[in-house]
Amino acid sequence: MTHERIENALSSEIPGDERRYIPRPIPATIDAARAQLDGSPGMSLATMLGAAVALAVVAVVAWAAWRTVGPERLGVGAETPSAAAVPSPSPTPSGPLACGAADFLIASDPWDAAAGSRGTRIVFRVVESTPSCLLPAAVDASITDASGVLVSGRAPEASPTEVTAGTQVELGISWSNWCGPAPAAGLSLLVRVGEDSIPIGPAGDGTILVPPCLGSGQPSALNVTGFQPSERPPIGR
Repeated sequence: MTHERIENALSSEIPGDERRYIPRPIPATIDAARAQLDGSPGMSLATMLGAAVALAVVAVVAWAAWRTVGPERLGVGAETPSAAAVPSPSPTPSGPLACGAADFLIASDPWDAAAGSRGTRIVFRVVESTPSCLLPAAVDASITDASGVLVSGRAPEASPTEVTAGTQVELGISWSNWCGPAPAAGLSLLVRVGEDSIPIGPAGDGTILVPPCLGSGQPSALNVTGFQPSERPPIGR
C-alpha cells in the first residue's frame, strides 16, 4: 500500500466523537442553556461550546440595551428631582398700593394768618386713572428757602386709608414762632406723600407768610393735621 492510499483511507474515516454528535439548536436564553448543561452530563464538547456562545450573545445584547436605553429608562439608579430644585412662584402683590404724586390732582389755599400762626390748606383729589390706592400712615412737610430747610413737621401716625378714583381729601399746614433772621426770598413748601416729595405752590399772590416770634429762644414749629375728608367742590373741573 502506498503512502497516498494510506492517507486517503485515514482521511475517509469519521472520528468516533463526530459519529456520536447530534446537532442541537443554540439556547435562546441563559436559563435554557443552564438546563441543557444540568440535564446532559455526557454533553459533547461541541454542545458545550454552543451553549457558551449563546451565553455570550445574551450578555452582548443586554450590554447593548444598557448603553442604548440608559439606566434611567431601565429603572436603575434613576433619581427623582428634589422638591428644592423646583423654583417656587414669586409672590404677587395683593390689594391697593401706596398713593404717590401721580395719583392726585392738588390745589392749595392762599396763606393766611390765624392766632399768631400762618398757614394753608391743601386739597388732594384721586385721579380717574387710579382705581384705588392707600393714603400713607403719616405725612411729612417742610418749608425751605435758598439756604435750605427752615422748619419741618409731621402729621400724627394713622392707619393707611384706601381711597378710590374721585375721592377728595385735604390736610392743614400751620407755621408758628419764627424768631430767626428774615428768610431769604423764594420760600417753598414740600409735602411728602409715600415716596414722593410734592412741591406745593402757594395760591393767590404766591407768598408763603412768615409767622411772628412768640417766644424768643423757642423753636419754630410746623404743624401738619394729616388727611381728612374734604367737602369742597371737586378740584380740577
